[in-house]
Amino acid sequence: MEILLGFTTTRSDRIALFLKEIRENNIERIALFPTALDTRQRRILYHELENSPVTRIPHVHLRSDMDQKEMEYLIDRFQTEVFNIHSLYSTHPYQPESTRYLKIIFIENSGVIPGEKELALYGGLCIDFSHWENGRRMNLPEYRNFAQLAESFPVGCCHVSAIHSTPTSPWNAYDDHEFRDLNEFDYLMAYRRYLPRWVSLELENSITEQMRAKAHLEKMLQPVADAR
Repeated sequence: MEILLGFTTTRSDRIALFLKEIRENNIERIALFPTALDTRQRRILYHELENSPVTRIPHVHLRSDMDQKEMEYLIDRFQTEVFNIHSLYSTHPYQPESTRYLKIIFIENSGVIPGEKELALYGGLCIDFSHWENGRRMNLPEYRNFAQLAESFPVGCCHVSAIHSTPTSPWNAYDDHEFRDLNEFDYLMAYRRYLPRWVSLELENSITEQMRAKAHLEKMLQPVADAR
């Protein structure tokens, strides 16, 4: 198991700071979430990353407009091993051009919970643990049988965000992409049996703050890491 710092793009004003901190801290591995960038903006970011200490991006969140050629670039240039998408029944589903990479693409529980038929077509699940924990706390009906899905299909990668003690995130829920205190990751202990090889921090916090979160999680989850 390896915890990856997350390069998120939902806060465009923080992209330059992320790049600056990656260079200052000589960060070599990240998870990439280019979900707020169009094709031109992604090309610019890739150029910046090529000229940074980053050598590997093991996990990338695919946008619906990312084609197979772009996936091949990421695999060849940054040794990407796994991708994730949203459900085929979500607002912006990813449509593969071929079956070539289906088994390294994993479907996230974001908004629409993926069904067994579509999971069987792909590699399995990309569990967003904060969405799962929020669903449990809010007693959302779509999460009542989610553990059965997690037991039945491979978990190839995952997202980890914060869980607040009260539903005070921007969308009036417990899960949030910005943490305030390290104890907001303690919920993850209840899900440690499902942790995959790549554990990606989906956080809008600075890289420096994410490094604190990573150290906290590594200490908390060390027995799991040793077992894997």
